[in-house]
Amino acid sequence: RGPSDDNEWAWALNRHYFAQNLLDAWLTTKEARYAKAWNDHVKDWVLSNPYPGEESKTAAWRGLEAFFRVKAWARGFYALQGHAALEPATRLLILASILDHADYLRRFHKPTSNWICMELNGLATA
Repeated sequence: RGPSDDNEWAWALNRHYFAQNLLDAWLTTKEARYAKAWNDHVKDWVLSNPYPGEESKTAAWRGLEAFFRVKAWARGFYALQGHAALEPATRLLILASILDHADYLRRFHKPTSNWICMELNGLATA
């Protein structure tokens, strides 16, 4: 929840905007440290935030955050194929967690509002 105990901070962190920035830095510079940081952050998130298997109101497993994360991970997963910084264990963790994200988004998406569009977009991406 960040230094100010802020929900918005927690939600933004779990959307993995920073992962997009790391990937963009790697795509621009080709410096391996950015690809490694992307790998390490995503791997740590998956290991630290197991799928709850039920609807969640936590910053990690809210529907919008699952949507944004799937988009960020898909982009990084494909961009980093063939790069040694994307570890085999992280590849497997991402693939397994994307299945969890797809299950979450299919079962617990909002029935109405603009959230349903975003959550089902994440399901389609998964």
